[in-house]
Amino acid sequence: MNDEKNVCLLTTIDNPFSPFTNWIKWLTYDKDAGYNTCEYLARICPISVSLTDEENYVNIDAAVDDIILNDFRNIYRKVRESDYDSNGIIKKEVKEKFNLYTNGNSTDATD
Repeated sequence: MNDEKNVCLLTTIDNPFSPFTNWIKWLTYDKDAGYNTCEYLARICPISVSLTDEENYVNIDAAVDDIILNDFRNIYRKVRESDYDSNGIIKKEVKEKFNLYTNGNSTDATD
């Protein structure tokens, strides 16, 4: 079974808020910037109530990787809950990794 700590989500390089614990701020920032990340992920990711949670997590993870691989604007990043501090703000060292991967093809700032 997929451990909750290993669940990944999609965010943008400039959104400082946690989609795990600071959802409203994260979503507001995302919408105000015009990214509509949730809608984009929903178009790419096949999830269903007929699938198990594990199957949905696998599909989300694969869709996030696919989005990042094809991200010609280089704005999307894969994050985990551990990438954020207790206030729901991205950790400085993770933000620095995002900047390192700006010109690369890594899909995961936690590499």
